[in-house]
Amino acid sequence: MESLIFQGDKLKRFRESKNLTMQDIDEMTGIKAGALSEMETGKNKNPRPATVSKLCRVLGVDALQLYYDGDNISDLFPSEIPADVRKFVFDINNLPFIELAIKISQTTLSAEDAENIIMLYAKNVVEVAAKRQ
Repeated sequence: MESLIFQGDKLKRFRESKNLTMQDIDEMTGIKAGALSEMETGKNKNPRPATVSKLCRVLGVDALQLYYDGDNISDLFPSEIPADVRKFVFDINNLPFIELAIKISQTTLSAEDAENIIMLYAKNVVEVAAKRQ
């Protein structure tokens, strides 16, 4: 897995497995059928985290399941990973940190350099969020 990209085909499979129509999703979440169609067909590969959270709530799935390109998400996580780490990973708001970690893991950076990059990134995220309020 090179990066986490929204998997519209998985969204469609999860929706259909619950016997939900696009209209049902619209009524349950306020996500219009046209927007849902764009996500399912891959025209929208970057839905907002709030949208993904609504979909996950209705479909009963974790956000990472809509981004992981494999079939068995448990393959990503050994059973010995602590619950708090799992909770962090499955929180859609942490997706940028997970993407950054994947990119860093594909480099030859030292652990110290990787940690510094993550700390700078986290600081930037906090500053941007504070400006929005």
